[in-house]
Amino acid sequence: MELSISFTNIDSYLEWKIGDNLLARFEHHQDILNKWSPRPNSSTEVSGWCDVCASESFFLLDDLYSDKSQIPWQPNIWISEQTTPYYRTLATKYENLIGSEYFGAKYKSGEILENGMRNEDCTDTSFDTETLDGVLSFDVMEHFPQYETAIKETFRILRHGGVFFWTAPFDINKEKTSVRANLLANGTIEYLMDPIMHGDPINPSEGILCFQIFGWDILESMRNAGFSEVKVVLFWSKSHVILGDPLPFFIARK
Repeated sequence: MELSISFTNIDSYLEWKIGDNLLARFEHHQDILNKWSPRPNSSTEVSGWCDVCASESFFLLDDLYSDKSQIPWQPNIWISEQTTPYYRTLATKYENLIGSEYFGAKYKSGEILENGMRNEDCTDTSFDTETLDGVLSFDVMEHFPQYETAIKETFRILRHGGVFFWTAPFDINKEKTSVRANLLANGTIEYLMDPIMHGDPINPSEGILCFQIFGWDILESMRNAGFSEVKVVLFWSKSHVILGDPLPFFIARK
C-alpha cells in the first residue's frame, strides 16, 4: 500500500482526488491509532522500512510535533538543520554534507559558533553562486517572512541541474498562500491571525512563529525565481510508516 504521485498545479490534484482510494489508507492509519491512546509524553513504536538506514526499523509515533520521488543525491548538499538525528545520519553517508541552524541576525551566515554549529540565514547564505548540487529544507520555510527571497537565494547557490527538495505546512485545497503574520520594517511583528508556534530545537521553551501556510501559488513563486521543473509530490506509505494524509514534498530543479 504505497502512494507517490506528482502534481504541477491544483487542477491536476483535484482531478486525481476524485478517484483517490482514501479509505484504505485511512483504515490502516486508524488501526494503528486504535492501538495507541495519545496522552502527554506517551508514544508507541510502529515497524517499517527506513530508507536512510536501508533496513527494517521501528518508528516512534508520538504527538510532540503534531501541530506540524526521490532526490538525486549529489556530492555537495546543504541541509538547513544540524541538531537532528536525520542530519547526523546523512552526515555519515555524504562526505560533503553541510548542516546549519539559524541563530539570529547577530551572527553572520557561515559563522561557526562555539558549540560547533554553523549559522546560515536562508535569505542571505554564505555560499558562492552555483556551488551546490542539492538543498534540503524540512519545515523551515514557513518561519521566514521573506520566503520568496529564500527561494531566490536557493536558486542562486544551486548549480545547473541542482535540486531544491523541501517541506513546509501546505494547504493542498487552497490556491493562495495564507499569510498569518508580517515582519515590519521596525522589527516588530504584525499578526494577521492568531499566532501558531512550532517546535524549535534551538529555542524549545518558546518555539518559533509560523508566518505562512503555503498554497499552490508557491509553485509559481519557484518558477518566478528561475526553477525550470517544479512539482508537488504526495507520498503515503504503509511500509515506511508515513500515515495520515499524504505527505507533500516540494521539488524544484534549476
